[in-house]
Amino acid sequence: MLRTMKQLFPDIVTIWLDAHIGDPHYHAHLKAAFASNIDPTNPKPVELSKQDRNYTAWNELDSRIPHQIGIPCELKTFVDINQCLQCIRDSMTRDKRIFLIVSDSMGQYIVPRIIEEYPQAFHNENGEASISIYIFNFYLISSMEWLFDCMDYALAFSHETDLLWRLVHDIARYYAENGKKLLDRNILPDTHQALIYFNWASVLCHHAQRITRYQDFKFLEDLKEWRYQCEEKNQS
Repeated sequence: MLRTMKQLFPDIVTIWLDAHIGDPHYHAHLKAAFASNIDPTNPKPVELSKQDRNYTAWNELDSRIPHQIGIPCELKTFVDINQCLQCIRDSMTRDKRIFLIVSDSMGQYIVPRIIEEYPQAFHNENGEASISIYIFNFYLISSMEWLFDCMDYALAFSHETDLLWRLVHDIARYYAENGKKLLDRNILPDTHQALIYFNWASVLCHHAQRITRYQDFKFLEDLKEWRYQCEEKNQS
């Protein structure tokens, strides 16, 4: 199944803007955990709670490929706001679904700009979003007054476990929604591709269960039913 999954070109990008986490020399294990857990083709994602010096070596090797970790869901890290904004613009142009993680200190500058420049990215004519924003601050409530004006556009987290679970869950939902659209077309080639999306979502749900015990049972039941419908149509 994993080999089949790699045949789809990535249409998602996860962007992380942080003065420290964005630096390839820092927080190697944290980035390894995020990159591997959002990747549905990775059978053994790195656990947040298990530190290992091998993850540092892995990150240093990967950092030779500028800003990019992981397939099919890219993780790009930045320390510069303007470079990050350019990446967002490029991703918008290529119709990529963006998941943006940003520190509080940088979020107060970049988030209002994104809201102003791309209001349609949060709610298009079909009621869908093309960007999700997560504010990550180890010391939540310290200086986040600016966030009150952006509460409809961003979610705030103070713990990496909660952030990672939500990110993985949201990406799984995105894959599932894409799969459901293809399934509803009731065309066999689309059904094959829909099953790949549902399989990706299922793998990410499994990753999420390893991160925390919380489960979205309704989503899991829906996903199980949609996969069953795909398999029935593919066999008929």
